[in-house]
Amino acid sequence: MKRIASLFSIAVIVLASCQKEDMELGIAEGIDAHAGSKYISLTKAQADLTASANIFAFKLFNQVRVDRNGEAILLSPFSASMALGMTATGAEGETERQMRAVLGFGEVTKEEMTEYYSKMLDGLAKADPYVDLKIANSIWIHKDFPVKEAFVRNAEKAFDSIIENRDFGSPATLKEINDWVSDKTEGTIKDLLDELSPDARMALVNALYFEGKWRYAFAGSKKAPFSNASGGRTRTDMMYAVGTLSYADRDGWELLRLPYGTGAFSMSIILPPEGVKFQGTTLDYDRWLSLNGTLRPCEVNMNIPAFMTRDEFNLIDPLKALGMTDAFGMNADFSAMSDKALYIGKVKQKTFIEVSETGTKASAATVVEMRLRGANPGGYDVPEYQPEKVNFDADRPFYFVISEVSTKSVLFIGQVTEL
Repeated sequence: MKRIASLFSIAVIVLASCQKEDMELGIAEGIDAHAGSKYISLTKAQADLTASANIFAFKLFNQVRVDRNGEAILLSPFSASMALGMTATGAEGETERQMRAVLGFGEVTKEEMTEYYSKMLDGLAKADPYVDLKIANSIWIHKDFPVKEAFVRNAEKAFDSIIENRDFGSPATLKEINDWVSDKTEGTIKDLLDELSPDARMALVNALYFEGKWRYAFAGSKKAPFSNASGGRTRTDMMYAVGTLSYADRDGWELLRLPYGTGAFSMSIILPPEGVKFQGTTLDYDRWLSLNGTLRPCEVNMNIPAFMTRDEFNLIDPLKALGMTDAFGMNADFSAMSDKALYIGKVKQKTFIEVSETGTKASAATVVEMRLRGANPGGYDVPEYQPEKVNFDADRPFYFVISEVSTKSVLFIGQVTEL
């Protein structure tokens, strides 16, 4: 009996060892472990602008949360910032001051702001050979509407924007704009615009497409329970693995960073304290910095759900709440764009994300519609740390952030509350 028990114990140890080995993270197939990221070099002033832009990102996200009552959210503050930044170059006076202050560019000149956007456009696209990141801008102008040459030339140079003149009264124009967005987002975002207002004279559009392969391969997926924010529990596909990753915890909050490709981009999964109602928690910029400040390499036994979601926003009310008010009414001053009296009548964003065992696809499109006033005046540095073993189970509502590591620029922010 002792011999049988001994053999049984050995078998259990061997089986457990094999199972752990099967779960271990390894470099994903097709990724060169020695390939490096292309660091985006920013001046001190430009790094400060990124911090300011990220403050805007978290403020906008939390303003959007106000009316969502715990629902899933996917927002691209980067896409919104790019479209509104392009618009702000045509603003003057108090309208320009408010727009740049909200976007995080209040302390710099218009030239410094556009130089920053230009550098990010170029650098982000080249940061990682295993991440397909496309950023495209376009400006659509109603036929015969007078737009100032300096504004157009700046949009072409700083934002690499295409300029198109079209008849806004033709259904073909609406289709062409929507087709352009669909093309730039690989078909993930369709019908950004339902209509063009009769008073619309310009549409400034940003399209963002991200497709990244995980640097490390998950061991697989299994059905496991997820506790929804509404109180119910569902069984969902949970991706699992064990490996050394950057992990942080503070005040009951946990953050796990999952790198893509060479590590230039990552998705951070953020778990609020267990037992606290998710809607009562807040992921703001200060907490984001605090968690990133405690990142260290840990051996993590993780379970992360696969998920897919689409979202849509009218961003005018959130932007007004943040202090961008004049641009949407009778006080709007876009005299650097046109001698005609214009105001922002629409700021609409559509987003998409799919997270699977192989990686992430995410996209966003933001349109700023300019209307004629009068007729109907809206990698972080990881400190050295002795590895520890932790369990990270994203089996309840969580936040997530997709960012570029060298600049710390936030591309997407979201929350998963129901699966």
